[in-house]
Amino acid sequence: MKKIIIVIACFLIASCAGAPSTKPASPEAQKLVRMAERAEESSKYDMALGLYTRAHELDSDYAQPLIGLGEILRRRGKHDDAIKAYERAILLEPENTVALRGYGNVLIAQGNPERAALQLERVLKIKKEPRTYSSLGVAYDMIGQHQKAQATYKKGLRMEADDMVMKNNLAISYALAKNFDKAIETMQEVAAHPGARLRERKNLALIYGLAANEVEARKVLAKDFAEPVIDSTLAFYRKLRAMKGSVDIVKELYSGDKD
Repeated sequence: MKKIIIVIACFLIASCAGAPSTKPASPEAQKLVRMAERAEESSKYDMALGLYTRAHELDSDYAQPLIGLGEILRRRGKHDDAIKAYERAILLEPENTVALRGYGNVLIAQGNPERAALQLERVLKIKKEPRTYSSLGVAYDMIGQHQKAQATYKKGLRMEADDMVMKNNLAISYALAKNFDKAIETMQEVAAHPGARLRERKNLALIYGLAANEVEARKVLAKDFAEPVIDSTLAFYRKLRAMKGSVDIVKELYSGDKD
């Protein structure tokens, strides 16, 4: 079973849509980017990658294809290539917050939350956006600064109250800080949302597991998994509970496959 992780806002394609470029681009390159974005929305990532590449070849001064390439490469675990794409986009548009936030998200994926936090703090000085608050909160949680993370998520939620990804992250943060009542209450709201998916149910089970409530964790997992998978997952939760601190738990969670 895939390990359950804290969900970064930019894992949702809609949340990571590129901002309009501040520089004029060739009409053909713009058309290819629109096609690539539609391909991404349909989870046709190979097609999107090819379209972004063609758009960049047509207009190397257009930042948007590079941002698209960076996001797909990050999703595929090609972090060094993603960094290069984002760096080139930032050289073209130094205050493009989508590119700057994407760069921070790659640093998170690389397991470098300290650098990510510094990067994302600078992004917020340019423009305050909910997705940046969400990513910054994840960086703080990875460092073990859970109260700071929770305050950051709440700032983002004041801007976008129905952001279920951010509420998911807040619930996980509460659990890492051992505030299980708030964690369960918040994650139950997320899991009950009409748009909730397997990922959200898995995270609810994770929180019950961290709280040592295996009865409820089993009930949640039983909606989607067979007994052997449930048993191995509960064993994984016990392993997490035996760890010394929340930073070790976060590292273990991030070592698994991503949804």
